[in-house]
Parts: sequence; C-alpha cells; structure tokens
Amino acid sequence: MVLTNTQIKIKYNSLNLNRVIVGDDVIVSIGSYYFATIIDVKLDGRKNKMWAYLKSNDKMCPVRADISDCQRIQNTI
Repeated sequence: MVLTNTQIKIKYNSLNLNRVIVGDDVIVSIGSYYFATIIDVKLDGRKNKMWAYLKSNDKMCPVRADISDCQRIQNTI
C-alpha cells in the first residue's frame, strides 16, 4: 500500500507525540536512561511505529528506539 504525502504527515503527527525531530538531543528511556542525538527518523508502515535512529557516546546503547521512548531535553537558559 502506497501512502500519499498527506497520509504520511497525519501518521507522523499521530505517532510522534513528543514532537522530536532530527538533530534534537533526547533522553531515551528503555528500561534505563541514556542521552542521545536523533540522526534519522523512519516510519514503519507495517508495524505502525516510528523509529528514531540515534547517536550516543556510549557504545553499549541501542542505535534505534521507538520514537515514543525519546523525550527532548529542554534548554532552560
């Protein structure tokens, strides 16, 4: 099934509730917490999920996480 651009945008907005985008520094919580930077976001249409591809200084941390597990770090300066 091929989605139109409008359908992709609607699905993106419904799955990305934390409103994170590429380049954001995030805290990822998947049982434990770690800091990472989002380098890519991809939509998995079959599983109805959105994946965030991450870059972290810790080599033991996963490089892919569900986007709902990522929370943007707020800068309070």
